[in-house]
Amino acid sequence: MRSSEKGAFAPLVAAAVTAAVVAAGTVCALPSSASADTIRVDQGGAGDYHTIQAGIAAANEGDTILVAAGTYTGPANRNLDFAGVNIALAAEDGPGTVVLDCQGAGRAFHLHSGEDTTTVVTGLTVVDGYSADRGGGVYLDGAAPKFVSCSFVECRAGNASGGLGGGAFVDGSAPRFVDCTFRECEAYDAGGMFCYNAPAVLTGCLFIDNTAVHGGGGIRILAQPTVLRGCTFVRNTAPTFGGAVFCCYSSPIITDCTFWENDAVQGGGIYGFDASPAITNCIVAGSPTGSGLYCPGSGSFVVSYSCIFGNAGGDAPCGDAGNNIFVDPGLCDAADGDLGLQDCSPCLGAGQGGSDIGAWGVGCMCFDPSGIAGDHDVGHTRPLAFAPNPFASDTRVLYWAPPGGPPVTVAVYDLRGGRVRTLAKEAIGPGRQELHWDGTDDSGRNVASGVYFVRYESGGVAATGKVLIVR
Repeated sequence: MRSSEKGAFAPLVAAAVTAAVVAAGTVCALPSSASADTIRVDQGGAGDYHTIQAGIAAANEGDTILVAAGTYTGPANRNLDFAGVNIALAAEDGPGTVVLDCQGAGRAFHLHSGEDTTTVVTGLTVVDGYSADRGGGVYLDGAAPKFVSCSFVECRAGNASGGLGGGAFVDGSAPRFVDCTFRECEAYDAGGMFCYNAPAVLTGCLFIDNTAVHGGGGIRILAQPTVLRGCTFVRNTAPTFGGAVFCCYSSPIITDCTFWENDAVQGGGIYGFDASPAITNCIVAGSPTGSGLYCPGSGSFVVSYSCIFGNAGGDAPCGDAGNNIFVDPGLCDAADGDLGLQDCSPCLGAGQGGSDIGAWGVGCMCFDPSGIAGDHDVGHTRPLAFAPNPFASDTRVLYWAPPGGPPVTVAVYDLRGGRVRTLAKEAIGPGRQELHWDGTDDSGRNVASGVYFVRYESGGVAATGKVLIVR
């Protein structure tokens, strides 16, 4: 019997937080209609089905499948195929609570029957996915689903002599990936993701420590343009071509991204062969071997409003350039994984239209030469910052209380808009204040890895910032 009485979950949030989340592209309304059902999968026996594929096979167009928390293994929980039925598949208790452990015996998803963007996969973590040829975590062939807050960890495609897209292979498809993570994935080409003839859109995604034997440690883009918006690439490697991004015969749009310590002899950040990427509002920094950008062939890079700095092989912008800066971006603590900007960073307000450069915006107060945070005039600084961000167990929430002592409320919300933790609700100030969030909810329980929003409100001033837990 299906659990249709539970209904599809939907965002429940104050209007201001809803607006912030939607603007970040992180809320996806699940398909619903009068006849849509909700199916529960629980390997412990409390749901409608014990395995994920059984739940998928029972679903009709527009249904929602909620998967109970746990680690799912075995043939019926990998190589999942939606067979052309557009459905929503989600971790019932939020991102990071459901793990698909493929045990190196197959990939998690193979969608190839025209599924469209009304097919939404939310909050699942895929580990140890494997394919001998394409897409160790997910293979999309002629499908355009949406993945939200999913993680692909230690997935592999092929070996040292072949294999494409360790985390994902996208072929002739137009999928959306929102706030997804590709970490420690490997392939001959494209450790994290390979987009072939695929106008994919990636928003707020993380590529961390992925490796390619040939090119594109983070992502390879071939033939069709792919959009990278607000993405972060850290320590992705390839021996020769494109530590983070390897694009050929394509014109990707790369906006508001941060590239840090990606490594390849030719293009630690971005390599483009006969490619014409449009790179705007990006930080490309810290490549330990190669240049930040590398552009052989007849393509034409257009690099504007970006910060290129500290790449061992050089910081030349490659192709047409305008309004770029070549100075230290002023990251909070890159060595500790905090890629937010100090609030005196030259990247703040230096982007197109006065926007900030990079993926994370302000993340900490400006440091004096001794490394101690200095005092600031409340009227000349931003109201909310985090350090470190991303974080594993604790982050400082920094804010500036206004004069007059109006009440300050600081609260944490999940992607559904539900309040997770109230950090402050008091009259305090004026001046610089500091809270700590240890990644727990109001009951003291650890929350799952993923993206959360912190909302500050005081005296008519409101601000919302994004923090990421990576455990």
